[in-house]
Amino acid sequence: MAGMSFLAALVRSQNFVTLKMVTQELPKVASCYQTVRWRKSRWHPVSASKKFYVPKPQVFHPEDTAEVKKRLHIYNTHLRAVRNFITQTHQADLARRAMLKAQQTDEEEEFAWIMEENNKWNSKVAAIRESRQREEQVQIQARHDRQVARRIKQKQMQEAQAHQVILANIEESKNFITEENLDEEIEKLLNSRKDYNFAIDSSGKKVTDFDNPTSPKDSTPVGQTDSQR
Repeated sequence: MAGMSFLAALVRSQNFVTLKMVTQELPKVASCYQTVRWRKSRWHPVSASKKFYVPKPQVFHPEDTAEVKKRLHIYNTHLRAVRNFITQTHQADLARRAMLKAQQTDEEEEFAWIMEENNKWNSKVAAIRESRQREEQVQIQARHDRQVARRIKQKQMQEAQAHQVILANIEESKNFITEENLDEEIEKLLNSRKDYNFAIDSSGKKVTDFDNPTSPKDSTPVGQTDSQR
């Protein structure tokens, strides 16, 4: 009876609000407030204005009672709908977060696998590169050794040629004109006969006897001296 009187008073005072179905997502952050009513303690006496007050029994009309029941049913229905909607939205949000977390986990696992494969490939390429560099170093060292050996050989050949030239010069120096053999060489030059009145035939021989050009003793090939005839 007290509940019905409260509902009737709520309808009469126009404090009853009918909830409507929410068709859009509720905001994630809503402002909440709480009304604080300062009541007297239990040991305080009754106020003077209510000390001898006797409440009158309220009269409930059948139409009001039916209307309140009808609106209460609508209110409960809307409340259940809102509660179900919030529950479904929350579950969908949880599912979405779980899916995102699983996707992130898959991406992290894929990235870890990619990094592992990349490290393996880098190690393999590094081993191949080091092997190639060692081979190139060996080839470079071999080429350097060949160059050094060729230069040493060239130097030895040059030294040998220089030694031969020195020996030849020493041998030729024996025929040089010195102070000791100067008179002898002058006498030798004075006694040697040189005749520059000659001709050259078609065979390249020098002819000095013009009266008998076919004389073999007077025909000398060009480039030969009198001592070589």
